[in-house]
Amino acid sequence: MTKIKSIDTIYKDFRFRSRLEARWAVFFDELGIFWEYEKEGYEVNGIRYLPDFWLSQFDCWIEIKGDTPGYFEKLKAINLCLALEKDVHIFVGEPYMAESYSSFGFSRHYLPPEQISEMLKDPKEYAVDTFSEKGFVSDAAPMYFWVENSKVALKQRQVSKEEWLAFHVVPQNLKDAYVTARQARFEFEE
Repeated sequence: MTKIKSIDTIYKDFRFRSRLEARWAVFFDELGIFWEYEKEGYEVNGIRYLPDFWLSQFDCWIEIKGDTPGYFEKLKAINLCLALEKDVHIFVGEPYMAESYSSFGFSRHYLPPEQISEMLKDPKEYAVDTFSEKGFVSDAAPMYFWVENSKVALKQRQVSKEEWLAFHVVPQNLKDAYVTARQARFEFEE
């Protein structure tokens, strides 16, 4: 079986593990969102995790994936969310104009305290059940970035993509950020 490896990409003196991560950094920059790349690595319940971006403005971690995350990737995010009491969002794919991202959001404050206590005892035992039946993953309401009155917001979409697009006119600076991120070209060598 052939293993495909992402190309390390240099942007603003950071070595990103993929062009996809670098495109998200460009997107954040275009919107004036302060980001820190791989700010800190953690070991929680014996599992190591180095999330991609810390967005202090939104008090959350952002993980970027090229494909839908598997069980282990979700488990790392849920462990981090519970341990640090910070939201963790996994965005799948490139920034794309006028559309929510496929995302999996983990927020500790969305769970009843007794459920949190149970999960902290043995997160591995509860993870799959939590993802599918208890609504811990907000896959039905993906996250998206929005600009209102020149202020950037990270929101959860509560309606279908079609309904959302019918009632929202995408601000020009948000369109520009999407286009700039998607058109960014990076050098192969330093």
